[in-house]
Order: sequence, then structure tokens, then C-alpha cells
Amino acid sequence: MKIILLIIVFCFSITGLSLSQSLTPLKLSDIKKESLEIVNPVIKAGSSDYKKELSDQIFVTYSYIQNLGNFKDYYSDGQGFMLNYGKYFPNSWLAVVRSGYFKQNFKVDVDSGGFNNFNYIPIHFGGRFYVYKNVFMPYFSFMNGINIISATDFVGDVNHDDETTVKYAFQVGFGFDVKFTRNFGVNASINYNNSFWEDSDPGIGQEGKMMTGFEYVGGLVYNFNR
Repeated sequence: MKIILLIIVFCFSITGLSLSQSLTPLKLSDIKKESLEIVNPVIKAGSSDYKKELSDQIFVTYSYIQNLGNFKDYYSDGQGFMLNYGKYFPNSWLAVVRSGYFKQNFKVDVDSGGFNNFNYIPIHFGGRFYVYKNVFMPYFSFMNGINIISATDFVGDVNHDDETTVKYAFQVGFGFDVKFTRNFGVNASINYNNSFWEDSDPGIGQEGKMMTGFEYVGGLVYNFNR
């Protein structure tokens, strides 16, 4: 009888040990660990998705223009700023409208043929095509519209009238955006500008002057989170 009781106790002890071992992974601390292991990759993925998102944006840019052609004979360079708004269209397009203020600098060694004060307000629209979307986002762009030009104080002829005119302009170029956070980043681009200014007039010996030049741009970007 004692032997039977010892066998029964031994069997129960083995059964209890096996049961306790099988329940060990279900401890509360282990459940928490398993839950965190499931959630963490999702959180990490969600926090980095913004790097690959293109969204509506506002950006302020400063431009330096290196003039070319006949226009450069009178105006050495130009500077200005732009306020831009971009509207996102799937999957890689940004429609852009912009306006700002620019000033062209008259050459100091020229004694006639241009205006001391040459300013214009651009009103342009166009778009960008992004070739890659991540923290670094390169793109190609095309813009066109009008320049509202104001030119005063003609050099070499005090009787020359001041001029205010509206001329067509276009621009092609490439650039990139870089995101630092979900909402903020920087922009840089290089563009070729072309705007009508003066038509040639052989009767008075006037050469045509197209406002052509390379434009170097840098600015700050605010992205509207989608």
C-alpha cells in the first residue's frame, strides 16, 4: 500500500512540474514583452513614413541670378525672393504657384543704355516632377507666367521715359528637397530663366535684350502633413 501511495505522489509531482513549465511563457511580464515586440516595428515604420511622403507645401526661397547675353552687358546680376505654394498630385507631381520681388543691378562701368532702377514682380505657375521620394527628393521643374517690370532712371538720357511693362517668362531647371522633420526641410535648385524685355530695332541701332540667366535658389520648406 505504501508503495502505491509513493507512486501516486511521484506521478502527481511530475505532472505538476510539467504543468508549471508549460505555463511559464504565459507570465504577465512575458506577455508584455511579446506585445512590445509586435507593436514596436509598427511604430518605427509609422514614424519614418513621412520621409517618403510628398505633400502640399509652402516654401520661401532666395535667388541669385547670373545674367547672360546682351542683357548682361547692362545688368551684371540680380537677386530676389519668392513665396511659393505647392499642391500635391499623386504620385510624384507638385503644381506650383509663386510670386515675389526681384532687382537687377546696373553695371557700374556702363554710362548709357539701361536703367539704374530695374525691378520686377514675377507671377508664375508650373510644376515639378519628383524622380525619387525619401528624405532626399530630387525633381525636374518647369515654370512660366509673367514678369511685371518697372524700370526708372535711364542712364545717359534724362529725358528717357520710365517704363512699366508686362512680359512673358519661363524657366526650366532641376533641384531637390531635403526633409529634416515631418514638416520642415530645405530646398535648392538651379534654373535657366528666359524673359522678354526689349525688342531689337535696327532703325535706331537697338539690340534686343532677353532677360536670360542662370538662377541659383535656396530656401525653407514647410510640408503640410497628410
